[in-house]
Amino acid sequence: MITGHVFDATALLDLATGKTIYLRARLRASIAQHATIVLPAAALARAWQLVPDHGRSVLERLPRLQVVHVDDLDEVIAQQTGLLAAIASDLPADAAQAAWSARWRRWPLLTATPEAYSSIPGVQVEPIP
Repeated sequence: MITGHVFDATALLDLATGKTIYLRARLRASIAQHATIVLPAAALARAWQLVPDHGRSVLERLPRLQVVHVDDLDEVIAQQTGLLAAIASDLPADAAQAAWSARWRRWPLLTATPEAYSSIPGVQVEPIP
């Protein structure tokens, strides 16, 4: 069985800036265990918007890692993400796609803002310590 984690934009921001050691440790553990890390395309785009210049090299290299998979935002996923966001009207599109990716795979969603996902059923949230 394939296992892994989904990173939202706040997790990507933390990873890229080194705010905590947790995300970098999670990345190293995923590489060692051959566990997949999913980056929703909308979350990756939001991270590119938020991350300062000194952290952008991490965002540039991350999708090329063997354990990393970028979830596209095609028409089907856009529809399902939008419907999921309708449940929590204050949830931005990048967070909604992250929730969709985590719920669809039944994998934990790593985030610095666990409260943002509290109204989304079926999402296992793992707060960044």
